[in-house]
Amino acid sequence: MTTTADHPYAGALDAYPMGTTLTPGDDEWRTRMSASKIAAVVGGSPYESRFSLWHKMAGLLPWDDGQDADEKARGHYIEPALRQWWRDAHPDVDVVRTRSWVHAERPWQIATPDGLVCRRDKDRTPLGLIECKTSALDWEWGDEGSDQVPLGYRYQAQWSMDTLGLPVCHFSVLTSRLVFRRFEVKYDPEMAAWLREEAEIFLASIASGQRPSVDEHAETYRAVRALHPLIDDVAVIIPTDLAHRYAQAQRDVAAAGAAKQAAVTEIADRLGSARRAITEDDVLVAYRKPVANSTPCLAPAPGLTKRFIPTESQEAS
Repeated sequence: MTTTADHPYAGALDAYPMGTTLTPGDDEWRTRMSASKIAAVVGGSPYESRFSLWHKMAGLLPWDDGQDADEKARGHYIEPALRQWWRDAHPDVDVVRTRSWVHAERPWQIATPDGLVCRRDKDRTPLGLIECKTSALDWEWGDEGSDQVPLGYRYQAQWSMDTLGLPVCHFSVLTSRLVFRRFEVKYDPEMAAWLREEAEIFLASIASGQRPSVDEHAETYRAVRALHPLIDDVAVIIPTDLAHRYAQAQRDVAAAGAAKQAAVTEIADRLGSARRAITEDDVLVAYRKPVANSTPCLAPAPGLTKRFIPTESQEAS
């Protein structure tokens, strides 16, 4: 491992670079809290739950189960292009690739940003970070140049900035329509302090063997299934209220499925051979798309539920 004095950015950062970028799943990786993990710790990751992360960091589940391989490969190949596009759009600064960093006072806190944004001077003084993302959910991002990024990415950015001691994280994003967009998130000391506190609690729970409770996250169910790959021909008594909740959920899913099918069929019938269904104020609701070796089907507009069904926060305001 390199020391602080071995690196040209040492005087400007609160962290020192590791001798090599850690490999997800190895022993050293599992003992540290990274930017990609912290979102799961606080419930902000669609890819990992607190429960599944706990079992992976405890060494009870493999880190990579082969899921989402195409998405991971896409990010690996597109990252250099996103970094170069942002570099070309900001000729007054430089963007350099980097490695895993460890906070100088908290060795359990690490970050591996996609790049450092540096001043064009002889010292190449670091000014901020850059993260390169691809998005299939464009409506989760705000206007070009804003700080409106998906919550999980905001947590990651705050963690990385806190680790290295830098004031801003830039996002270079390729949308589902192959459009490049830029976003900028500034360091929030209060959020960073909260994330550190949650990380310490989480790491302590691993050391003490206190696993998190199960929750509704899809990765939690996947983790439970992976923990018990065999079937023993025995019975287990479960609480009656749990049985009632399960039965009610099954009925609700069936009712929701029937309601969805009825609405889909009615919209499709109203469209006939038309492509798009819109409201009176020209908001896209759904569209017909071709299907190979079959007839066209109806697909919901991106962000449909967020657009038509207000969240609790929206209702309160």
